[in-house]
Amino acid sequence: MKAEGKTIPAVLFIHLAGFLFFASAFAINPLKITRAFFSDEAVYYTMAYSFAFDGDMEFERSDLVRVYQEFAAGPQGIILKLNHRDENIVFGKGYLYALVASPFVRVLGTNGFFALHALLLWLNLLCAYRFCLSFMQPRAAVLFSFFYFLANASLVYLFWMTPEYFSMSLVCYAFFFFLAAEQLQSKWKLFNSPYNYLISAFLFGIAAYSKPTNALLVVPLGIWMLYRKKLLPALFTLSVFILTAVALFGLNMYFTGEWNYQGGDRAVFYDRFPFERPGVSEFAPFKQKESIGSMRPPPFYMKAFLYNWLYFFFGRFSGLAIYLFPMFFALIYFLFSKKGKLSVPVYIAGGLGILTYMVGLPWNYFGGSGTIGNRYLLNAFPVLLFAIAAQPSRRILAGSIALSLVFPSAFLFTPVFSSFDVAFHQKRSLFRLLPAEKTLLVDLPTNNSLRARRVFFDRPANFFVYFLNDNTYYGEDFEQYSGFWVKGERTAELIMRSFQPVTRMKVRARSIAPVNDVTLTINGRATQIQLSGSVFHEMEVSLPGAFPYDRDGTGTSYLYDIKIHSRAGKITDLDGAGERFLGVFVRLELPEAQETKPESDDTSP
Repeated sequence: MKAEGKTIPAVLFIHLAGFLFFASAFAINPLKITRAFFSDEAVYYTMAYSFAFDGDMEFERSDLVRVYQEFAAGPQGIILKLNHRDENIVFGKGYLYALVASPFVRVLGTNGFFALHALLLWLNLLCAYRFCLSFMQPRAAVLFSFFYFLANASLVYLFWMTPEYFSMSLVCYAFFFFLAAEQLQSKWKLFNSPYNYLISAFLFGIAAYSKPTNALLVVPLGIWMLYRKKLLPALFTLSVFILTAVALFGLNMYFTGEWNYQGGDRAVFYDRFPFERPGVSEFAPFKQKESIGSMRPPPFYMKAFLYNWLYFFFGRFSGLAIYLFPMFFALIYFLFSKKGKLSVPVYIAGGLGILTYMVGLPWNYFGGSGTIGNRYLLNAFPVLLFAIAAQPSRRILAGSIALSLVFPSAFLFTPVFSSFDVAFHQKRSLFRLLPAEKTLLVDLPTNNSLRARRVFFDRPANFFVYFLNDNTYYGEDFEQYSGFWVKGERTAELIMRSFQPVTRMKVRARSIAPVNDVTLTINGRATQIQLSGSVFHEMEVSLPGAFPYDRDGTGTSYLYDIKIHSRAGKITDLDGAGERFLGVFVRLELPEAQETKPESDDTSP
């Protein structure tokens, strides 16, 4: 581009984008929009204010009052833990993000979180641009930087008061500095050996404290240094990395009395909080609530393992190619493009980042029900950017940007609203074409609706139903039967969870319209049901291909995908429930299933 005969430097577009995001940080107030904290926001919000105004991470009555001053519902979802050394209550999460955010919060209040995130994004774009400029034209480098950090769901986390974007950015800066000596050919000392390696090691140490699994990302880089006989820089790099991580965990000991911020007597609070009720010991809630324990790994199922490869990349709620397409692009593009000096070890590091969650946490590799896409994978998201060493063609880059926006565009236009209702978009439009992750059943975002999860129709229950969309009115009674209404001209999608293997299911169905065609699909096998008259029709169908599921080692259950489509419907005020567009009432029964599964086996939120 030119202005008055002069060429505008391409980097100015990076600065313009960074400035716009920084300015937007002062124009939003998520708590006013959502009227609630989502995910783990409550603990980080309260902790940052505690650091900003009290200089500690002890939870006291003043912290509780401070939250109520801005948010009338209080710190719902806050995680606290007992500090047995000092006999006080501290925050049950890592302190680093809140500590870094605290100066911004001190000056700007709650908007300080978003000002910090905008600066992190600004630096991410600059790192990507400077790296890409070493093998791309300036405009292409700008465009690719925007593609990687703006055209995907990672941008949504810019509006979360949680450490996801912070941790992701640390990894980005760490890899940028590590590659600087080989890639940038800069005269600046900080971009040359050994200074770049020491800065990178320091950033990796911070990232490892923020998310311990990030330590694995360092391994291929260390092996590369040894292979290239950079023994002295490798020794200093390892020392800085270890000292940084140990120092940060040591500070955790100082603040909380424990090295491990995930351990100890922790509890989550939604309605009642310590210091809230006069005359009640602030420690009493910890005795009344079950502390947060570590997850027990479930048994290995080959079928679940194989399906996880599909779900991890193309799953409806977590798919890498759906929510973080630039990372998927880099994963594939690397295989067919020119390689740089460090491309292979960086690519291996990115692969380790993927396998850490897909293989290491197969029952919850994406971060739980309060997330958009794969929250955990954000830590490895920037890595594969630095494995690229060749400029993509204009067609490839343009097509990749278009593909990257197909699904995430729904979130990017409404990032705060979408964060509050993380299953809203997945229940609609193109998302319904994608497979729902059965291996993550009780952690899916649809479970945030109390009426949609663990629905049963008899007592004692011998199976549960999990509704995956809003095309039913959930569980209710009709003419002495317990079941659910499918909306007219809609398709209800649900997963049935049986606690023992079964081969058949009884279906009772009644249409609200005089004549109705109903399609019942079980694990991809469709059955047509013709309904007429004001009576229940009964039929028995086979249940093929049960999917084994055990979230936390408490026993195998068996899952079945079920879709029910009602071709007709009628608007009616049935049983005084208000006017609704009803299609068909359905009751499901499993004649072979008799035993009741204990209620404690399900860890849904």
